[in-house]
Amino acid sequence: MKIKVLIVAVIFQILLIGIMLGYALMPLYFGQEVRVRVNLYDPRDLFRGNYVDLNYEFSNFHSRNFDENDKDDRYIDKYDERVRDGARVYAVLKPDVNGTYSFAKFSISKPDNGVFLAGRYDGYSLVKYGIEHFYMSPDSAANTEDEMREEDVDAYAVLMVMDNGKARLKDLIIQKNVQKNSKKLLGDENFDKLDEIRQKE
Repeated sequence: MKIKVLIVAVIFQILLIGIMLGYALMPLYFGQEVRVRVNLYDPRDLFRGNYVDLNYEFSNFHSRNFDENDKDDRYIDKYDERVRDGARVYAVLKPDVNGTYSFAKFSISKPDNGVFLAGRYDGYSLVKYGIEHFYMSPDSAANTEDEMREEDVDAYAVLMVMDNGKARLKDLIIQKNVQKNSKKLLGDENFDKLDEIRQKE
């Protein structure tokens, strides 16, 4: 009898873990792909392996980023009891012309439509969404750190976002800023031409 109870308990725990894992991975399979800009750091935590720590423009809580036209959000500030430690906060995103998304506003009420992220206020100054860490191999983490040291580099996080605001981090993209590089090259050419003119004079 005890063996049967033990087997049932083990099976129940396995099923529970499977359900929790499936729920956590749902955005990767059923979510909408959204790209947002990020700032990167590489803290190298020995207990959690190599990862890149991500900071978004909607990570920092500011009362001025609430919608003043929304009756629920009109008088919100960080001292409001509705945004105490652990309170649910939504970051509403808006699409840009280049296909990425940027932060529009915070909301304490779940938006009826559009793209938004569901996070938790930490009681101090940050809102956490579960997309703050991107794990990678030691070599990849080192390469990422080197790339971020270069000038004119943009970093984007690829998120998979569900209709309820739950999100998972799918990928991290680092690319050269072509426009900045073009302007820089153009400036160098102009200086070269100026030197040629001065030499002729």
